[in-house]
Amino acid sequence: MLPMSPRGSGLNQTGAAISDGIIIDTPTHMNRVFEFDQKQRLVRVQPGATLGAINAALQLHGFHIPYEGVPAAATIGGAIASNTHTHHGTYIGDSVAELEVVLANGDIMQTKRLSRRELSSKKGLQTMEGAIYRAIDTLLDDSQSTIKTIAASRVPANAGYPGIAQVRRRGMFDLTPLFIGSQGTLGIVSEMILEADLYNEDLLTFAVLVESYDDMVRVINTILEHQPESLHVVDSRLAKLAYKAGRRHAVVAPHIERGDAFAAVLVGAFGDFSERTRQRKVKKLFKDIDRYSADRMVAEDLDEARKLRSIENDLYATCQIAPKASPISPLFSGVYIPPRRVTDFLASIQKLTQHYRVALPFTASAISSIYSFWPSLPVRSTQDKQALFKLYDAFSALVIAHGGSVTAGEAEGRLKAPFVVKEDDAGTQALYQAIRQIFDPHGTLNAGVKNGFELRDVAKYLRLPNGAAGPIIRPQ
Repeated sequence: MLPMSPRGSGLNQTGAAISDGIIIDTPTHMNRVFEFDQKQRLVRVQPGATLGAINAALQLHGFHIPYEGVPAAATIGGAIASNTHTHHGTYIGDSVAELEVVLANGDIMQTKRLSRRELSSKKGLQTMEGAIYRAIDTLLDDSQSTIKTIAASRVPANAGYPGIAQVRRRGMFDLTPLFIGSQGTLGIVSEMILEADLYNEDLLTFAVLVESYDDMVRVINTILEHQPESLHVVDSRLAKLAYKAGRRHAVVAPHIERGDAFAAVLVGAFGDFSERTRQRKVKKLFKDIDRYSADRMVAEDLDEARKLRSIENDLYATCQIAPKASPISPLFSGVYIPPRRVTDFLASIQKLTQHYRVALPFTASAISSIYSFWPSLPVRSTQDKQALFKLYDAFSALVIAHGGSVTAGEAEGRLKAPFVVKEDDAGTQALYQAIRQIFDPHGTLNAGVKNGFELRDVAKYLRLPNGAAGPIIRPQ
């Protein structure tokens, strides 16, 4: 049997949407936004619809799906499949209410919250759907201790199928959480119903420069006390890279031109619907961080606000256009570090970079303390790739030692699969394997993604973007 892999916009760089089998091109064939129920705030869409297109439709009614930090060109199906993180401190999967899923044998399943009576009816079906409900219900009974451990963890992670801990909640049974972050390995999502939030275009956007990482941590903690809508961080080394590529941002450019030293720039927004509340918050914030900030500003108009909030996207575009300066390695992205351990972790990273003689500048979604590091390493030879994997092995060990996770930003795909086994114990790994076997007994759903991908297989999926000195996943 040929394996099947759903594919969205191709923006995932963990190898989740590549295959030697059949590729299902959702943006071409499954890209519709069907309807919006404004009273219930529910929108029905197909997986190939982009986040930008969905929000363009919703914003006409005063609603949106929060996705700052995720490209507008990303498909909703891909973002849900990987459970992609946003700068709002949320996940795209948080918006999912119900799913329509094509199972491995071609049957169609509708997922939603079920009462005990409805669950009993589902378990009585003599179909693959019925077999799945029976098997998952039994697995939940047999794995209570392991599932309690997963549910109790405060470390955000998307490796495996952690949604199993949310299947039974408050007397209801719902398979929807199991598919979020599953990357097409349990079934192919064909439609979904999302819960929309109220949209406020009148955000108050601000930026703060700090001179040290210690000051950065202090300022982040202070900003979070004021409950921002979003907050992200860009390391000064990356801000300077974007500047050299012609990206001029008001709060950064003057300092770079004067040769001022700074550690990072923080860009945040207050989303309160009251302008008075927004102004009061930023005034109080600037007073609270005065001693720790080198500079600060508030965007004067919508255009300036958008430019400030696009610093990270500009950086990504810069690396695509001029990749020799700083390539993107998805291995080092989406890393959760507990807020109380950030200072220690960055100090440990400093030692790691000295040992391997490679810089690790970073960006961060500060509300959730999720960091992405941007190394520059050659991968032109087998020896280069071995050096990369040694660095990442040491890096991931540091993350785990500091109580973090390497799959907080999105699911592991192929690229991180050989490394995430460190995060889970044997019981959790066995549980995840059992879940996959229930949904995909013949191994046809996105084979090689998540479990079952070995380190020796990773190297062949790496290539150099436009002659760059660092790895990305190679589409096939």
